[in-house]
Amino acid sequence: MEHDGFYYKINKTIGGKRYYVCATPNVYCKGTLIQLENGTIIPNKDHTHLAYGPTFNKQQLIKRLRTTLIERSKTETKALKVIYDEESVRNQEAALNYSWPQQSLICGRPEEVFVQHYHPHYGSWANI
Repeated sequence: MEHDGFYYKINKTIGGKRYYVCATPNVYCKGTLIQLENGTIIPNKDHTHLAYGPTFNKQQLIKRLRTTLIERSKTETKALKVIYDEESVRNQEAALNYSWPQQSLICGRPEEVFVQHYHPHYGSWANI
């Protein structure tokens, strides 16, 4: 959830009230807010850092694209490059910051290449 330039994650829900804590990565922050049943947002504790700028927004776009790529690669049989190309059309801004060579090294699903290999004695298909 985003509010006033800060990002929050839900901590708990009690009696229709949602309690959120700051979702800043790698920083200890006491920033919290409460969302009432009617949607009203009440800031509770102040943050120990400034609101996010364009750099964090870029990181969030990349994170969403990467998560989508990983989830689709788990459920689809398409080549990872094809999935990346489809998602880069949907998320052009994220794709500009998360190029194909970068994501193919990080994403974790290597492309398999099958090469016919004939051994004079056995004759077989080799998975390289």
